[in-house]
Amino acid sequence: MAYAEKRGKGPRPWRVKYKVPGGEASESGFETKQAALVWGRDQEAKVRAGTWNDPAAGEITVSEWIERWKATQDVGLSTTENREYLIGRFIRPYWGVYGSSTRSLARRSPSGRTACPRQPGCRAARRGMRAACCIPSSATPRLPGRR
Repeated sequence: MAYAEKRGKGPRPWRVKYKVPGGEASESGFETKQAALVWGRDQEAKVRAGTWNDPAAGEITVSEWIERWKATQDVGLSTTENREYLIGRFIRPYWGVYGSSTRSLARRSPSGRTACPRQPGCRAARRGMRAACCIPSSATPRLPGRR
């Protein structure tokens, strides 16, 4: 049986917990208790009907995804070598250990705007975009041949 609980005083304080195969799951961010309960009961109905999909079941790291993707590619030797270099130089150092759903390109604040980790008053962050100041310098590798 799904149940809702209030967590804090923000704009969306309600969380629902519901039964799934192997235990219990939860989802946060509902404006009302009723909305949380409706969503939770809907998830439980999907479990009973056999149509529920576990959202965590598809989580893999970016490196695992890259390996699966490379196995499907039918390209020439120079393209393969070029991709290996680019993936090893630019993608894996920053994204490789993270799950496909744990890190997004733009960090979002609870208000839905992009949060700039370096400059709280960042003009780009207020517009919901990323700017060069938002990306740590260690995360932006230098291009080969450029100084």
